[in-house]
Amino acid sequence: MLYAKTIDVSELRFRPHPAAAVEASGRRVQQWVKDRGLTGSEEAFAWYCMWDTARFVGNSYPHADPGRGMDLVGKLMAVTILLDDQIDESASVGRCVNAITPFLEIVRTGGETVPRANQPLHQAFAEVLREARACASDAWWRRAARNWEMGLIAVAHETLNREVRRKPAPRDVYLDIRRSSGFMGPFLDILEPAASFEPSALAYYSPQLMLMRRITTDLGNFINDVFSLEKELARGQYDNLVLVLCEEEGITVQEAIPKALDTIHARLCRFVELRSELPAVCSHLGLTSSDTESSIRYADALEMWVAGFEPWQRTSARYTQALDQRPQHEAWARENLLGAVEPSV
Repeated sequence: MLYAKTIDVSELRFRPHPAAAVEASGRRVQQWVKDRGLTGSEEAFAWYCMWDTARFVGNSYPHADPGRGMDLVGKLMAVTILLDDQIDESASVGRCVNAITPFLEIVRTGGETVPRANQPLHQAFAEVLREARACASDAWWRRAARNWEMGLIAVAHETLNREVRRKPAPRDVYLDIRRSSGFMGPFLDILEPAASFEPSALAYYSPQLMLMRRITTDLGNFINDVFSLEKELARGQYDNLVLVLCEEEGITVQEAIPKALDTIHARLCRFVELRSELPAVCSHLGLTSSDTESSIRYADALEMWVAGFEPWQRTSARYTQALDQRPQHEAWARENLLGAVEPSV
């Protein structure tokens, strides 16, 4: 390991689901993955199971309904992570753009149109979007759709950066791309339909909640950057906070890791400060008790999401066994779930 220090998230509240609920939901989602043809071999299915995404759901979505809600999150995790693996190592920008285009069309129609209906991943992606939309308002879907669009397009810009710069981007460019390419937007958007609540728009668009959501996004990405560092170094990928710090400050990876951890700690502290301001914001806005409760609940959900995300990232085989399972000379995805993808001409 290039690092020995864990990331301290002890200041954040942590409220995981009971183990029995996590295991039951995990089994249902695994069966769904099989039924939808998202893994074409026993080896691919076993590797998916090793990621233990059910524990991620159980840790990071404490407000989700133990049945339908947890299953919805689990399905979203499956299609998003499998999708990311398919497009993350695109050989060229043209191939990446062609790979994301059907998914952008699916988002545009809210899952009602599937351009490549013979591809299981496209079908499953559309199914998850339809299910989430059915559990939320039109306002929720408008912002969720934008986050999906931004996430898919940002992956193309990561590929462009690797192709053109061949080194880490400046920090402002890295942050702009990374805040979308990590698909943290959809991971956070699903908090609401999975638990059948939405914060008041007055509170949701307050500086406090907007900054808390942005910090949560950054924390998810930065934590992932630390725990996926070895895999990304082995594959020549640059969109990683540690590598951006190396390039920016002219330091080694070993010197950059503590700086990345300090950045994470500072963001955690700022999150806690903003969280403490939210009750007064709701009061001054004159929100009803119901709207205040939903807004505070959303802030709680963001906090507990980070508290659950860190231990999953630290211990999931997806990161701890990355190079054992997928050596440097092999593609990260075990199989092609997109069919033929030709580069743009």
